[in-house]
Amino acid sequence: MKNSAPSIVHSTLIAAALAIGVIASAPSAFAASAETISTVNVPFSFWMDNHELPAGTYRILLRSNRMLELNGPNGQRHMIIVHQAISSQTPRTGYLLFHRYGETYFLGQVWSGDTNIGLECSRTPAEKRAEHQMVIASKRSTAGLAQIALNSQKQ
Repeated sequence: MKNSAPSIVHSTLIAAALAIGVIASAPSAFAASAETISTVNVPFSFWMDNHELPAGTYRILLRSNRMLELNGPNGQRHMIIVHQAISSQTPRTGYLLFHRYGETYFLGQVWSGDTNIGLECSRTPAEKRAEHQMVIASKRSTAGLAQIALNSQKQ
């Protein structure tokens, strides 16, 4: 019985050290596998996750099949978890799709134009609130979608 407690502690320490090693090496693994989707000039400020991003030119990178990165003006770098969206047709060109509520925009989808599989951002609580406020004021609703074409050359 005395030998089992130290071996459990020893096993737990080894498992914790391995987990820390995996977590510490993850950013470098993502950095090595980043794929640039395209660049885009967004003419308005918009929300991505819980961050308001300014208008400007953004480089879009796919860090993994679930992680998207936007590198924007002034060296700003923002990441968001995404999931796949499937369309019945492959778009002719790549584009970003924004959900618009009044003058507030939220990044909704990214389509590269190479495939019928795009990337979709989950709606955040802030977007759900904006949508709800538009429903309350539905008589004069200006909710809608905004689509911006990606630059044709990948960089």
